[in-house]
Amino acid sequence: MIGDPAMIHNEIGAFYLRKKSYPLAELEFKKALQANPNFFSAVNNLGIIYASQGKDEEAILEFKKAIALNPNFPEPYLNLMKIYLKKGMYEEIKDLARKMESLKRPELKKMLTHIIRLEGK
Repeated sequence: MIGDPAMIHNEIGAFYLRKKSYPLAELEFKKALQANPNFFSAVNNLGIIYASQGKDEEAILEFKKAIALNPNFPEPYLNLMKIYLKKGMYEEIKDLARKMESLKRPELKKMLTHIIRLEGK
């Protein structure tokens, strides 16, 4: 929607995120969420900022919120899997993978193949 404040702030935040200007990006994503608390893309983007800064627990919370807001949006699943993979949380990854199977995304198969290889080591 043209002129939608949540979308505008999310796009500005995405610009700052690409530039690695995390404080400015975080501010814009929070403004997007003030305009629309259910804007799952902004919630996911906020999680990306936290993950980029090593704030894994905060990132996990945001990715879980994004999944709850829109279970058909694959990116927060993948972002959450990356954190779980870094932490060696393989059971959590498998649980997410089962939930994500209905999305029929090729990223899932690639991620699971990688996890199976890691577990074999």
